[in-house]
Amino acid sequence: MDIQVTRTEQAKYDFVSGLMGFNSTGIGPAMVDFYEANKNKLGPNPSLAETKALMNQSTAYKFGAFFEYNDHAMMFETVLGILEKQKDEVIEWLDTLQ
Repeated sequence: MDIQVTRTEQAKYDFVSGLMGFNSTGIGPAMVDFYEANKNKLGPNPSLAETKALMNQSTAYKFGAFFEYNDHAMMFETVLGILEKQKDEVIEWLDTLQ
């Protein structure tokens, strides 16, 4: 099924997608650097809770988590807004996939 989008909707989608990419490539390396510099504070087999406690000390991690949460919210808002306009056609198409 071809989903019809306006230029404005496509631009918003592209912008939000770009933000997701930036979170991975722009902020992600700072999170890795923090972990690598501080992993010696963890035991040999750290639990997820211990690793989370360590990472919560990182400004990059906290900002990245905030950024990712809000970026995903914007992505869902964008995509659902596009699909809502074509709701009947999308439902009909999905029904054919059964």
